[in-house]
Parts: sequence; C-alpha cells; structure tokens
Amino acid sequence: LLSGDYTTNLIITEGDNDTYTIPVSVNIPIYPDTSMAVTPLVIYDTLKTNESSLNKIVLYNSGTVDNIYHVTLDINNGSGWITLNKHADTIESLQTDTLLITLNNNNLTSGNYSCTIFVTEQDNDVHYVNVYLNIPVINNIDITDTKSQIQVFPNPFSDYIDLIIKIDNSDSAIVQLYTLTGELVYQKTESIEAENSYIKIDSLQKLTNGTYILRIILNNSVYTIPIIKNQ
Repeated sequence: LLSGDYTTNLIITEGDNDTYTIPVSVNIPIYPDTSMAVTPLVIYDTLKTNESSLNKIVLYNSGTVDNIYHVTLDINNGSGWITLNKHADTIESLQTDTLLITLNNNNLTSGNYSCTIFVTEQDNDVHYVNVYLNIPVINNIDITDTKSQIQVFPNPFSDYIDLIIKIDNSDSAIVQLYTLTGELVYQKTESIEAENSYIKIDSLQKLTNGTYILRIILNNSVYTIPIIKNQ
C-alpha cells in the first residue's frame, strides 16, 4: 500500500436484523528513502610474503535522509589477511563515505583466499562485495609487471585464450588455470622462444562462467592474472 490513512467499516448483522458498525482505521507511514550505491563489487589482488595493499569501497547515499550502515565480514578461508577501518557509520543524504580494506600476506600459505563483505543499510537492504586474494606458490620471487611481459586476450573469454609472451631468452613456460577455490582446471607446458612467443589455450567452452586465475611460471617468476569466462 502507498503511505497514508485507510478507513473502512466492519458491519455485523444479527438474525433479528440488528446491526453493529465497527470502524477500522489503518495508517501506513511514510518510510524514508535510504537508497545506497556501493562500488566496486569485486576486489582482487596478488601479494608476496609480507606485502600488503590498501583498497577502497565507496558508498553513496542517494536517499533523502541520513543512512546508518553496518559492515560485516564472511571469511571463507584463512584469518587475519583482511581488515576494515570501521564497521558502522552514518552517511548524510547525497554524500559519500569510504571504507578502507587492508589485505595482508603475513606468511600465508600459497593459494587463493576469499571473503564477502556485507554492507547493510538501516532498512536492511544488503550490498555484497567479493574479495579475492591470491598468494603465489613461490612467495619470495618477484612478480614482474605482467603488462610489459604477457598479453592475454580476449578477456573476458568464451572458449579460448591467446597469450603473447615477451622474454629475452628461450625458456619453457608452465601455464595453469585455477578456479577461485584453488581447483586446477587446465595445465600445459610450452617452449618459449626469445622475443615474442604465442601460446593458445583452447577447449575452454565447458568451463562455467565466472572469474579464474591464469598462472604462468616463467624464468623463475610467477605471473597471476585474473580472467573472466562469460559465455
């Protein structure tokens, strides 16, 4: 029902036709508009041993009144690798607030870690932010800038991925594809020539839609790249 006052009469008639009228009134209050937008909805990072990163979640109150929100964590595995700068606050109408999310690799075991951040508004609307942290198998080896070393396309992909790898010396590359839960779904070893080499990863059409971690071991370095399957 729309907000406002609603009235009616309940009429009771006896067998001798005597009647009784009982008035009924219902008030539907005006509920405040507490709409909120949350961005981003996904956070992904790769950290070496003793590294940390600071990430931001921006909350915007597009409603007409102040909005009190609460933040909770649902950590799927591990502990101590994610912290928040606060768990509750108030955002004025048409204003923004920022949550600071710190990710830490304090000697974590290699693998993939995940967590869901729940942002609950005062009217109990809930927003979800998924957080994924990848810890390379070889924590003490530098993860080189993948933009200058490896090109991946298309991303998102449907049934294949093409890689162009640029290195100074010939070597062999181990290419692996993991789900976010750490399941290995693809692996191959390819010989890589100096300068630009091309690798095709195909027969991926049976993979379910979602985010995967492409992991490449090359020249004693580990490269991890998030890729998305969407068809």
